[in-house]
This record gives sequence, structure tokens and C-alpha cells, in this order.
Amino acid sequence: MKRRTTILTIIILVLLLIPAILLIRHMTAIRIAMGDIEEIQARIDLLEEKALTRKDFSADDKAFLSTIYDAFIFGGSVMGYGEASAMLARYMENTGKPLEVDSRAFRENSKVKTEVQALFNQIKSDFSTIRSSSREYSSSRILIAPVDDPRLFYLANYFIVKAKPETAEPGKCTITFRVDLSCSFVSYQTQITRFGDPKRFHTPFPSLVPGKVLAVDDGLSQHLVTINMAKEFPYYAEWSEIYTMENQ
Repeated sequence: MKRRTTILTIIILVLLLIPAILLIRHMTAIRIAMGDIEEIQARIDLLEEKALTRKDFSADDKAFLSTIYDAFIFGGSVMGYGEASAMLARYMENTGKPLEVDSRAFRENSKVKTEVQALFNQIKSDFSTIRSSSREYSSSRILIAPVDDPRLFYLANYFIVKAKPETAEPGKCTITFRVDLSCSFVSYQTQITRFGDPKRFHTPFPSLVPGKVLAVDDGLSQHLVTINMAKEFPYYAEWSEIYTMENQ
């Protein structure tokens, strides 16, 4: 009995320590996320200029970037952007491994629901001819604005939904929906070549200070790949629905 009590005590202590350990790990990130936004933005601006002019980054520069992106990851996880936070974390892991994200960010969006319904209607009209087919259907391109759905905007703001129907039993159809994307940022040079403006694209990262954001050039985020601090990778969301095909 005494041994069981000891084991239980250890388990409780571990469970209590885990949040504390995580808090300590992200303490620097929290201080940055809640710190002087103008000062932090000014340093980001300086590093953007360095990246744009292809100047070398010092060890201190890289340490600051590592911490600031950790702040973005932590901030996203506590502000309701869990999927985007996981995506940025994988980017900074520098492994390039594929990532499956929670499909609810897509499934719960009104624009996605409209496109999914349109895909279903098209599949239903073709139902009699797809019983042994491997045909894949694609939605129209979906554009997400930050005011429409910030949770999805930070994860994917421009994409299509693919649908693949399968018939396992008469009158029923399982449709697998999938969104395939790549976590990458547009480099300064590409923006200059295509648009004549190296700062055409940037990401407004929310901070823990109400009403304040930190704007980071996509060119700087892409430069992290150049200096071997991050790596691009594919990510996707997938979900399935079973439909009854009436009068088919």
C-alpha cells in the first residue's frame, strides 16, 4: 500500500511539474511577446534589411530570431491558432518532415463548407459512373482573409479542396476530402523579380499585447532556410464523410 502511495505521489508531482517546465522553457518567448513591441519591431526591421542585402547574420542575430519565432509559436498556441503554431514549429524544427494538421480548421470554415457541398453535388450527379472509378474532384480556389477566419488564415489563405469518392456498399459513398499545401515563404529576390517590390508579402503575427502585432517580411522568414535555421515542408489536412446517395 505504501509503495502504491509513493508511485501515485510521484505521478502527481510529475503532472504538476510539466506545466512549470513548459512555462520556464517559453519564459523568454513570453517576455518578448509581452515586451516593448516597437523595440522588437525595430530589431526585426534591421534583420530584414540584413537579409535583403544578403549580409551575414551573427550568432546573436540567429539567437534573437530563434527566440522571436518561439514567441510566435507559443503565442499562437495560447491564442487559438494551434494548427498554425504547429506548422511554424515544424518549420523551425528544420527537418522538412510532412505534417498532418487538424482538419477542423478547414471543415468548420463557411467557404470550405460551401465548396464541399458543391463537390458532393457534383459527385452525386456522377454517382452511377464512379462505382469503379478513381476519379478525383477539385474545388474552386478558396481565398481566406484574416477578417473572415483568422484561425484558418494563419494556416492557409489560398488553397483548393480535393475530393475522392469510394463506394463500399450500394447507395452509400465515402468521400475523402484533402487539402495539400507547402509551408514556404516568398523570398525577397522572387518578390523583386515578380512584383518589383521585395516587401510585397509579410505576415502580421499577433502578440500577447492587446491590439499589437509584429509584422515580419516573408523574405525574412524564407531567409531562415538560407541560413539553415528552418526548412520548407509539405502539410495537409484530410477528413472523410459518408453520404447516402438517394434515388441513384
